[in-house]
Amino acid sequence: MKRFVISLISVLILAACNQGDDPAKATAPDRFPGFTQLSPEGDKAKLYVELSTLKQQDQLVQFKLVKVLDNGYVIQEALTDCRGSLKTLEGMQYKADGKQDKPYPGLAQPIPVSSQPTLATLQQKVCQQAGMEIIEPRVAVADSAEKPASAT
Repeated sequence: MKRFVISLISVLILAACNQGDDPAKATAPDRFPGFTQLSPEGDKAKLYVELSTLKQQDQLVQFKLVKVLDNGYVIQEALTDCRGSLKTLEGMQYKADGKQDKPYPGLAQPIPVSSQPTLATLQQKVCQQAGMEIIEPRVAVADSAEKPASAT
């Protein structure tokens, strides 16, 4: 009986230890306390934003985000102008077990979010929380389209 109880306890301990390997837990909504998951599905499930600490300055909104990677995650600050561009600053990469790994580069220049639905959703959520109107960037119109053709 004693061996049975010891074996049972060993099996339970091993099962508990292996629960951390579940890929679904990598993007669980409550994995990063204080951060809100962008969406429960797709690429948006890999982004979390801290909405309670948004800062507005000079028509920009600064916020903290978590990006889940294959072997860990990154925490970094980001900026948006709520006009279609977003820039991430240098952050810190962490291993899956939460240990600090290495610096993670930010973007040298702001990027347009219009071609990236995940970033567009991120910008929309942040700007709405900050109370800023999202303004779509204007598309440049060629000069020939603006001027009527002249009769010769």
